[in-house]
Amino acid sequence: MHWQLEFWQTGCAELFRAIGFSLVALALGRLFREKQTEVLGRHRWAVVALSLLIALLQVAMFGAWSAGRLELARVIGLGAAACMLAIAISAWPFLAYVKARLNQAMDANIERRLKQAEAQAAETMRLMVLAEEVAHLGHWRISLPDRRVFWSDEIFRIHGLAVSSYAPEFDTAIAAFHPDDQTMVTATVEHAVRDGASYQFTARLIQPDGQIRHVLSRGQMETDDHGAPTGIFGVLLDVTEQKLTEEKLIAANQAAAKANQALAELALVDSLTGLPNRRQFDAALDMEFKRAIREGTPLGLIMVDLDYFKAYNDIYGHPAGDDCLREVTAAIAAVPQRPGDLAARYGGEEIVLLLPGADESGAALLAKRLVEAVRALEIPHRGALGQVTISCGVAVFHPRVDDWTEPVRLVQGADRALYKAKQGGRDRVCRLGAPELREAVTLTH
Repeated sequence: MHWQLEFWQTGCAELFRAIGFSLVALALGRLFREKQTEVLGRHRWAVVALSLLIALLQVAMFGAWSAGRLELARVIGLGAAACMLAIAISAWPFLAYVKARLNQAMDANIERRLKQAEAQAAETMRLMVLAEEVAHLGHWRISLPDRRVFWSDEIFRIHGLAVSSYAPEFDTAIAAFHPDDQTMVTATVEHAVRDGASYQFTARLIQPDGQIRHVLSRGQMETDDHGAPTGIFGVLLDVTEQKLTEEKLIAANQAAAKANQALAELALVDSLTGLPNRRQFDAALDMEFKRAIREGTPLGLIMVDLDYFKAYNDIYGHPAGDDCLREVTAAIAAVPQRPGDLAARYGGEEIVLLLPGADESGAALLAKRLVEAVRALEIPHRGALGQVTISCGVAVFHPRVDDWTEPVRLVQGADRALYKAKQGGRDRVCRLGAPELREAVTLTH
């Protein structure tokens, strides 16, 4: 019973060993079929054969052991061990090759990724340079504390300098700005360095040929892991074209405003005499009439007409009549008047003077001075009076007395007074008293 137990124990152990070696042989066989085993050349088949031989020797050793031929089993076991040693020796170059190939593959992968990264960086740089050139936008950096300056290619172009012949420095970069802007630029950059703040300013650059470029500069502080400043990074944008466009737009707007003002003045000014026209007079009359009612102050009006002016045109012609009318209106405008008074061409040869706050005596006195000023011109007229004269009709509105509220009635009253002046012989002033003015207004209304 003892030898039978020993036999089964020994047999089982040998069986497991045989199975293990067989699995190793199969694994080596599958491994040697891979491409990498070419390093062994034809020897790899010898390795496979040795692996199979080990398996057979294991079976034979098990049989010899089972038959009690222990010496033979030992010899077979030594042969199997020798085959395993031969496999290990043969596999050593393969393992070294695999390690070398792994290192080569790793190095190649790293090199490939580096080349890809370099290509991508070069492409990004090329696109950035192209974008900066198109946008007229360059980037720069000032390292601290040595204040070394880096410029991109577009910064050189904006400054009008060549990359190959100029090395940018902080002081010379500041000196490139317009003298009126250098103090502001220096103070802005030093403030950013001192306080670690970002900044933005617009200034003028002077290129070597004297051309001025308008630029917009923006910068921000760079710091290390501890928050200490290491440099300033920023961009410089050439805004000269935008600036010129803005200036042209401003000039165009100013020209348009002047043109509109001129058109407005033309719309309210008589082209022959240069006096305000009927439209401007009507607006002023309405405004001053309401003010007189609101403040309870009088409002005077003088209506002037050139005597025998139709006959003057018939005798001397219309061009001479226009010259005569311009000379007469200039004399009327030269008579001293108060700042609030308004002289306007009412129509034809009629001129009106609106006198806020003037009563009958004041308005009549001014009208008399107008008559005298026209007489002083001594413009010849082969009519009844021998020279050009005027007639004036004066009317005054008293809001505390008069019960009418339409400004046109004041015009009607002055026109009625002018009619009486013409009936009375012309070259004179006629004014209507309050009863006559009310009567005249009633008749004309």
